[in-house]
Amino acid sequence: MKRFTFFLAFVMSMLSFTNAKADKLQIRLAESTIYAYQTYSTGNVFDGKYDTKFWSNGNPQAGYTFTVYLSSSANVGDIKLYFDNGDLPADGAVIEVDENNSGNWIQAGEPLNGVQANDVVTRNAGGVYTKKIRLRFTQASAYRFRLLEFEVYEYEVAIQERTISAVAGEGGSVTINGGSEAVTSTEEIQLVAAPDYGYKFVCWTVGGEEVSTSAEYTDNTDGDKEYVAVFKKFEDTDEWYAAIDKPTFGKTGNTTFIKSATVGDVAVENIPEYIAGNDVMGVGKQSGVTTAIEVTPGAEFNLNLTYHLNWGDLAIYQIDNDGATKEYGYYFGSWTSDGSTATVIENIANENISVSDIVDGVCTVTYPISINENHNSGDVIVVRAITGVTNDATNSAFEKNIAKGGYVDFLFVVAEKEPVEDTSEWATIYFSYPVALPEGVNAYIVTTVGDGYATLTRFEGVIPAETAVILNNGEPKGEAVDVDFSTNLLKGTTVDTYIDEEAYVLSKVDGVVGFYKAEMTDGIWLNNASKAYLPASAVLNKSAAFYGFDWDGTTGIEQITENREQSTAIYDLTGRRVEAITVPGIYIVGGKKVLVK
Repeated sequence: MKRFTFFLAFVMSMLSFTNAKADKLQIRLAESTIYAYQTYSTGNVFDGKYDTKFWSNGNPQAGYTFTVYLSSSANVGDIKLYFDNGDLPADGAVIEVDENNSGNWIQAGEPLNGVQANDVVTRNAGGVYTKKIRLRFTQASAYRFRLLEFEVYEYEVAIQERTISAVAGEGGSVTINGGSEAVTSTEEIQLVAAPDYGYKFVCWTVGGEEVSTSAEYTDNTDGDKEYVAVFKKFEDTDEWYAAIDKPTFGKTGNTTFIKSATVGDVAVENIPEYIAGNDVMGVGKQSGVTTAIEVTPGAEFNLNLTYHLNWGDLAIYQIDNDGATKEYGYYFGSWTSDGSTATVIENIANENISVSDIVDGVCTVTYPISINENHNSGDVIVVRAITGVTNDATNSAFEKNIAKGGYVDFLFVVAEKEPVEDTSEWATIYFSYPVALPEGVNAYIVTTVGDGYATLTRFEGVIPAETAVILNNGEPKGEAVDVDFSTNLLKGTTVDTYIDEEAYVLSKVDGVVGFYKAEMTDGIWLNNASKAYLPASAVLNKSAAFYGFDWDGTTGIEQITENREQSTAIYDLTGRRVEAITVPGIYIVGGKKVLVK
């Protein structure tokens, strides 16, 4: 009768769970730090069956954990563990949740006190946002561990209507329920902080008080609040490197190692040493990061790696804060019964890579490397040379089975790119008669104007009458083509003319040539005789202060999109520019009329 009464209570507890209002959360994975006995695997604890179980193959020790992972993060309420025969010592274990998936484990409720066979233990996490929950032993157990079912419920709370807003501090951006506007709701509200390149997320604060260190945070509390996302700029290369260092390790050893390296003709310093000795497979090891090397945005150079190759594969990755790109490889072939240096080299089939002769098992492999021109000063890029990866063409050498001790990171820091001043002469012309181009002078028309730049198309021969063009005596840009002058966006005037529409005129400011917005006075500006201009009606963004040049027919774009401050140039009423005001009169200074007495 006693057994029946207990069984009935057990069934009723399950029924009461089934009818509970809170939603049961789906578990996608369970793992244990102690092996299962025979076929009593971890998956049995979330199969919805109470006649299956996980059964440990030994007695749990202090520090042993049993962890479940939810299909998605949620605010967790009740956590229920159904135990089979096998008990826990008093105060011998705790249930914990990973707060905001940050690695900060918080205890849910009281420790488990003397759990007996067929007990159901319930603890409440109080709405902590997480996807990981675990049982952790704090003392060694005298018994094997048997768990029937591990169930997790969503936290139920009645939230009053409130308005939640969020702002981003320097170095990042935020979203609220996927948008940018404040949200008024009685439901949970999801906040996401995204750091800019070169920054890391620190915490959310409300009223100056820290709330969470998780970049993804769910508000399920009452009261209007403004969250502030705090970011921190990486201040040195160590912080940068820590942010982008993403190796994963397998258990394959390697005997391939890098003896030396050069970037171009410059030797790389601080290459980690190859250390002979016992490793996973009793072979050598090499891992670490080189001294930082300065590069400029858009730099192209050869990375020359001198290897001792023996039973090892090769791969080269370029990594920055946004992810990793495989540049070369991986190349395999030495993982054969007659594997040798030559076997690896024969598999390097890439026309961009060159390989030296093999001398005493050593050769130099040259990898062309390019740095994205969009990088900013201070950015860090890692070029990772991986050796000793598993010979399996279905795996990524970066993501899986990197040999322990099997990589060297070449650390590059982006230096500020020195601006190149254009020392050639530029001018615009507009004549009522045709003009033959003098030798050494290049002529261009403007065919399109995009966001921040104007496309110049070069032509040769004769400038037709009443055709506005740009002239330059420097190196020709782009191929000369037969142009359709009807597509030319430039206009001009044969005499000094006041123009009553916004326009852009050719200028050079701080060595940068481009179209700068004409300075208007009382709604007009003066175009000098035989000069050309670009009407604002031809551009995409009429409020832009500057348009740089994009050369038609070339692969590289030379464009500058930064805004320039208004000029302080001085003109007299005839439109002529003067260096200084020497006599009384009316002048135009910085686009404004000035009376000098």
